[in-house]
Amino acid sequence: MARDFFKRSTGRSARVVGSVIRDVQASLNAITAFAIAVDGVFGSQTEQALSGFQSARGLPVTGAVSDTTWPELMHSAEPPIFERCLQVVASFEGTQFTLIEGNFDGAGLTWGIIGFTLINGEISSLLGEINSRFPDLLSQAFGKETAVLMQNLGPNASADQRMAFARSISGPPPKFRVAEPWRSGFGNLLVLKDSHSI
Repeated sequence: MARDFFKRSTGRSARVVGSVIRDVQASLNAITAFAIAVDGVFGSQTEQALSGFQSARGLPVTGAVSDTTWPELMHSAEPPIFERCLQVVASFEGTQFTLIEGNFDGAGLTWGIIGFTLINGEISSLLGEINSRFPDLLSQAFGKETAVLMQNLGPNASADQRMAFARSISGPPPKFRVAEPWRSGFGNLLVLKDSHSI
């Protein structure tokens, strides 16, 4: 009997989201006639594309990514349990571990899978290291706002300056959504990191 790794959520269960789902969507687009959004959300388009792929390959048509579908689609070993668990956590977190969160807990900003924070200096240190090791990466992610980013959140900014900037780009409660272009910029940065071996 096939084991399902990922499938579209039904009813009240959380959406299935994350980087592995983005990889599945990209593979579906690359080897099928489907043109689905590569957004990391396992929705109806992804389910339909998987069903079409399974039908064309003579696999059981379930619309789910199973242990029989994965190797045919991804041309690799099944995703490790760690990656599968991350997808579950990403569903509950709602950020897919790419979005930056505003000042909901007094930390200024919180970003990424580990929850790097601004108040502890982790985000500033990361930005400084990325800027020194991969000078083009920040400008690819943040464009013309890179200088503003580094001036206000970089390692040379004071703690008070960083926190004031974090408060200025954090939305009101209860969501504390970070304003654009900062929200998209941090999302872009995590996507771009894969091509730079960070």
